[in-house]
Amino acid sequence: MPYQHAAHFKDFLRDEVNLNQSRINNLMEKRDSIDKFLSDQLPGYEKTEQQGSWALKTIIKPVRDGQEYDADLLLFLAYDSSWQATDYIDTVYQAFRSSGTYRNKVSKGTRCVTLAYAGDFHLDIVPCVQIPYEVHELHVCNSVTNGFEPSDGNGYREWFNGKNALTEGNLKRTVKLLKYLRDHRSNFTCRSILLTTLCGLQIDQFNNSQAKSVADALLLVTSGIKVFLQSHPLVPTILNPALPTENFNRHWNQQKYDHFKTSFIRIADDVHAAYHEEDKSKSLQIWRKLFTDKFAASAELSSAIYAASPLHNVAHNPPKPWCDV
Repeated sequence: MPYQHAAHFKDFLRDEVNLNQSRINNLMEKRDSIDKFLSDQLPGYEKTEQQGSWALKTIIKPVRDGQEYDADLLLFLAYDSSWQATDYIDTVYQAFRSSGTYRNKVSKGTRCVTLAYAGDFHLDIVPCVQIPYEVHELHVCNSVTNGFEPSDGNGYREWFNGKNALTEGNLKRTVKLLKYLRDHRSNFTCRSILLTTLCGLQIDQFNNSQAKSVADALLLVTSGIKVFLQSHPLVPTILNPALPTENFNRHWNQQKYDHFKTSFIRIADDVHAAYHEEDKSKSLQIWRKLFTDKFAASAELSSAIYAASPLHNVAHNPPKPWCDV
């Protein structure tokens, strides 16, 4: 039976990976203020909804203190048949530019208006409209092509949450851990929506019993993605499960894909080795090599205290940070 290290994964997610509660509270407060501002100042305002990693609850802590993380907010606006796609983005941008509070925070992107809160986070506000009589009614606006693009963020969230429920929440934890490896090891790049989709595609009702712990889910997902990558020498097609007309591999080219493939297979091999190592100490060493020495730091502390015990009859002058213990 492989060692699950459940307590170590729980501690590592809580202390090193998950976005801390104070940041979540601050983000919600800013969202409430933005909602009030837009409802008062923006004609056609209907509502806002959390999108992306924020909605999926897979946002992770930035690598360094003071580094910004990003969050997405979908802004529903009333459809006006006389407006072009760029009109919606320009109108939202100008509303923020007219405000003393937001003037120096706002900028325009391809599909969004961004508010940057320096040293904390930046919020991408994505205008969207419901176009009557279209096959997919909900559309976001592209300022580069001046076109409307079908979107189904709620459908994607329902798809992902369904997969996550099959793993009793371990799919979300696995996505966070892989995003942590992406950000902290910095040896591969992959957009969050693409990585999240690849993870979700590895889970179904026939293998969900293999994901009853974080370690189980991590092994199942990384092994599945490894097999998928090895079977695709060229950039594969990754479709949006909720909107098959949307292709997520637009975020890749062959060079980026090859680099991701090589790096991810190495990670999958490390997960396999750590999971199947029968010696508990050696297993922890591999997990720590993968996730840095912040993983299972309490185990290192316990080992230091045990080594200093009189039972070992060993003279020991522990270096900091253990000397205060």
